[in-house]
Amino acid sequence: MGPDGGKLLSDAELAALSLMKRQKIATCTDLVELATAAQNAIEFVNSNTSTKLREIVSQMLTLKDRAVKILEEAKRDAQLHQAICNMVKRPGCIFYFYRNDESKLVASIVSPSEWGEICPYASFFGAFQLQYDQSWLPVEQLDNKTSRQMEIDSLVDRLRDKPTLFNALTDND
Repeated sequence: MGPDGGKLLSDAELAALSLMKRQKIATCTDLVELATAAQNAIEFVNSNTSTKLREIVSQMLTLKDRAVKILEEAKRDAQLHQAICNMVKRPGCIFYFYRNDESKLVASIVSPSEWGEICPYASFFGAFQLQYDQSWLPVEQLDNKTSRQMEIDSLVDRLRDKPTLFNALTDND
C-alpha cells in the first residue's frame, strides 16, 4: 500500500506513465506561459541589477564628494600651518588669519573687532580653531559641536594636565 492508502504502481505501470509524460505534446498556451515566465524572470533580474548598481553608484558619488572635501580641507589646513606666525600654536585656541600687503597669510590672536580701524593687514581671511589633530576648524562650525565632542575635548584637556587616563576620566575638578 502507498502512503495515501492506494495501491502502489508496478514497475511496468511507472514506465508506461513516464512514457506518457514524455510524449505529451505541449500546447501553444503552455509555450506562451513558459516564454512569459522566462521574460518576467529576466525583467526581474534586470530590475534588481539596476537597483543594486544605482545604490553602488550613489555610494561612489558620496565617497567622491567626501574625498574632494577632505582634500580641500587638507590644502586649507596646510596653508594655515604655513602662515606667518610669531607664537606657539596651541590646540583649542582660536587664531585669526589675515592677508598682508604681499598677500601672504599671517596668523594672529587679535580678532578684526579688536583691531577696529587700525588693522595693519590688507584683508581678513578667516577665524579658525586649532584642533588636537592639528586640523583647523572654522569658528562658524564651533557651534555645531555636539555635547559628545565637547566631552571628548574636555577629557583631552584633562589628559594634557594629568597624563594618567584614570585620573582624567574620574576627577571632576
